[in-house]
Amino acid sequence: MKMMLFFLLVFGGEAEDTGPRKRSFHPLRATVIARLTSGTEQVYSVQFSQDGKWLLGSGQDSILRIWSASDFELDREINVESGKVHHAVFSRDAKRILCGSSLGQSVLVYDSDGGGKRNQFSGVVSYFQSADLHPDGKLAAISRPSGSCEVVDLDTGKKTSFSGGPAVYSYALCFSPDGKWLAIGKGRAVRIYDLERGEEFLLLEGHQKFIYALSFSFDSKTLVTGSLDGTARIWDLPSGKERAVLPGHSRYVSSVGMSVDDRWVITTSWDGSVRFWNARTGEFLRKEIAHEGTAWASSFHPDGRRLATGGKDGKILIWGMDRRGEKSP
Repeated sequence: MKMMLFFLLVFGGEAEDTGPRKRSFHPLRATVIARLTSGTEQVYSVQFSQDGKWLLGSGQDSILRIWSASDFELDREINVESGKVHHAVFSRDAKRILCGSSLGQSVLVYDSDGGGKRNQFSGVVSYFQSADLHPDGKLAAISRPSGSCEVVDLDTGKKTSFSGGPAVYSYALCFSPDGKWLAIGKGRAVRIYDLERGEEFLLLEGHQKFIYALSFSFDSKTLVTGSLDGTARIWDLPSGKERAVLPGHSRYVSSVGMSVDDRWVITTSWDGSVRFWNARTGEFLRKEIAHEGTAWASSFHPDGRRLATGGKDGKILIWGMDRRGEKSP
């Protein structure tokens, strides 16, 4: 009982008072239930596999680490070429991992069982979310310093170029979970392409500074964007209607995500905070400060009840999401 009280006091966070408003949810409770040793000074990326069995982490050293999501014991490590690993993602079946390395500005694809490197692309933008792996694991999206983006067939090497918008770096690329679309952050806007037709069909504008983070909902009907302007935004797809603006971070938004049931949005920031929002209304629910310095990354578990965050302090935190008392939307 004393230990539970300690967790509630230390990690209970704060639900900020933003004035009278109609609530669709009771205040959300998020509690740290596990702390993982990352072995690196900073954690830049975390991701749960879609089947919910694994947690992937990467950071300032050159190692990909994979934990069991059942007991959070370290299962295996994959050594990457020297350099910071800014971003790492699983394919849908968790058999392949794409990662961006600062050495030689490279994007690499590995077999997740430790079987070795399958592909490497050099001379690319390897920072933050500037590359992604298609859900089927057969295509990779990469960003070039020239401002163009390419989708590469990992088996044949065939490339399709997407060069709309300003000739600036794309710090955020993201395939939709259904595999039909590619969202590209170009400057202050997001351009969404139909992969089958190879054409842009939607332009999302509203942010005042560069797009830094992107995340589709699991049904591909919603997109969350995060920006250097300190805000996140929720967009309805395919209409492109802006559903909500999520203000409050005092510095850049570093990651965004949505729970599998489309109820919650998570944002993390260079200000060290983790913020929770009602995904349907954009209502602010809760703020947590658990990382010392930037909270770089976040990932919801497919069960919707757990969340992983990684930060500049080298910590990976696993959060338990308390849904008791939740009202029906």
